[in-house]
Amino acid sequence: DGEVVLSGSVPDRNTKRRAADIADSTPGVTHIDNCIRVNSERDRS
Repeated sequence: DGEVVLSGSVPDRNTKRRAADIADSTPGVTHIDNCIRVNSERDRS
């Protein structure tokens, strides 16, 4: 159906955005549900 769900965690917003951009550039993808969680520096300490 062309729907993609992105999940997991990344260290920053740029990485989350990059994952969505890569999915969006994939042929056949029509919808992206970006559920990736951004781990902030505060979460790591």
